[in-house]
Amino acid sequence: YRDSGIYRISEDAYSIVSPRHSGSESASPNLEKRPAAPQHSVRIGYNNSTGGSSPADLKGLAEAHAKRIEEFSKKGFLMLESEEHAKGISLLLKRQIKEGSVLGQRGFDSKYYVFAVPLYSEARLKIISHLEKGEPSTISAISRAVGIEQDICRGALNIMLEEGDIIEKAKGRYEYIR
Repeated sequence: YRDSGIYRISEDAYSIVSPRHSGSESASPNLEKRPAAPQHSVRIGYNNSTGGSSPADLKGLAEAHAKRIEEFSKKGFLMLESEEHAKGISLLLKRQIKEGSVLGQRGFDSKYYVFAVPLYSEARLKIISHLEKGEPSTISAISRAVGIEQDICRGALNIMLEEGDIIEKAKGRYEYIR
């Protein structure tokens, strides 16, 4: 595909991702060799380095989103229905997002998924372990098999799709890219 495929990429990049050109025997990367997301503790709150938002604005945001922040502190996960809520939470978690201890993704279902990195990393590894075993699976099948809530599974799958770890083989059926 290097020269005839849909995408044109440099020889250096192609040799990194192509097993035939990198000397690798197998196209299936070892799960242990894949870099895990960094592990950080999550500190909830706001600070004065908010890039244009005054402390009073942030205090109002914190009060408006107090229940969501409390839920995030306990579970390490939020699913938000509106862009307004996602913007407010992202302002409150700006420092943690910048540090890499919190990540989020807008899903194709128009919901916003926010994770503490340790929870996402754990869900990601469980999902990959399950998908490596067989055929493409649905969210409900994956969720049951690995013992995580469907919303957390859905959010993790959205991030994994964006990162290129998995593909949606058919509508609602996910497969690990080996």
